[in-house]
Amino acid sequence: MAAAPKRRVPPLVHCAAGIIAGASSTTLLYPLDLVKVRFQADTQGRLSGVARTLLRVAEAEGPRALFAGLTPALLGSAMSWGGFFYFYEQLRARPADGESAAASAWSSGVSSLQAGAITVLLTNPVWLVKTRLQLQERGTLAAAPGSYRGIAHAFRSIVAEEGWRALYRGVLPALLLTSHGAVQFVCYEQLKRCLLYTSDAADDTPCVDLGGRRII
Repeated sequence: MAAAPKRRVPPLVHCAAGIIAGASSTTLLYPLDLVKVRFQADTQGRLSGVARTLLRVAEAEGPRALFAGLTPALLGSAMSWGGFFYFYEQLRARPADGESAAASAWSSGVSSLQAGAITVLLTNPVWLVKTRLQLQERGTLAAAPGSYRGIAHAFRSIVAEEGWRALYRGVLPALLLTSHGAVQFVCYEQLKRCLLYTSDAADDTPCVDLGGRRII
């Protein structure tokens, strides 16, 4: 009896799962992300130690400061992960019958690069605003001229003072970084194929196909 064809999960389901997972991880780990950005921008060596910096921010600026820029971060996370998985599933070709694992891995890598590039172009302005809000210390820069009062005010100020192109600063290295996603998804799809193969003895599809040699 022939096995029933596997039903493909709709891309919108992957999109919803990406949004929920991205929003959850962003919210839980956001204080660490804020500290990371502060360390990256600390050119005078004022900060030392992750735990000490977390306490310093909470004491000097208030506990809410640990979540400064959370709104654009959640928006960017939802757009990035939801959009990435949606475009990835739309772009990835379903492996044809008899297609080698190497060809399937190549398809995953190319689809990941394409999905990553689309997502970067859509979300770069959000991430730029998020970073600027993270670097704006509450109680000091909050009342200074040119400071941002929120995500909408930050967008308006940047476009008015620096032009719309400023929203895409850093887009080139961000596009180059999509290569890490390609490597990640090639490994992900290949390992998933391996696990599915080892869990189904009736499936004789090789886990890895290199030059006609079958490797499990």
